[in-house]
Amino acid sequence: MYTPHVNTQRGFASRPSPVVRPDNERRGSSYAPVLQLHDDIDRLFDSVFGMMSPWDFGFLPRLGSSHAGGAASVMPRLDVRSNEKAYTVSVELPGVQPDDVKIEVRDHVLILQGEKKSEGSGDNEACYLSERSYGSFERVLTLPEDAVADEISATHKDGVLCIAIPRKEPDKPQSRTIEIVKQ
Repeated sequence: MYTPHVNTQRGFASRPSPVVRPDNERRGSSYAPVLQLHDDIDRLFDSVFGMMSPWDFGFLPRLGSSHAGGAASVMPRLDVRSNEKAYTVSVELPGVQPDDVKIEVRDHVLILQGEKKSEGSGDNEACYLSERSYGSFERVLTLPEDAVADEISATHKDGVLCIAIPRKEPDKPQSRTIEIVKQ
């Protein structure tokens, strides 16, 4: 029986790129080197294209690794936007309470940690299908050079966490007139 597995690896800027592989291809030991090569090429492209952005996405954990035994974890999706005054990071956290999320800035790195807790089932209740993910998560983003780390703020509404990161004003070019002295 053909049962596809979706590999939701993320590329540049955390955009999902599903890859469908049949069950026997994913688990077959003869395909392991090919899958490893595929992951290595993805990491190479991620690191090259990551240099074009002021944000460092190079060390983000991946969802559902194609390695044998890799289990998908809870990994909230995020959007990063900017304007002249601030960066905005929007993180999807459906079912996660604000009290279960911790945001920290350490050494010019933004660390978002939390946990999506299971909605405990009763003792007499059997679970036939569970597609939702539960557990701990962590997202780590290196802040751009012009970010003002001391003024970061966050709000939570309707399952979306919004982190506002103010930007420093660019240095204005200084000029001065040099007086010419006659001799």
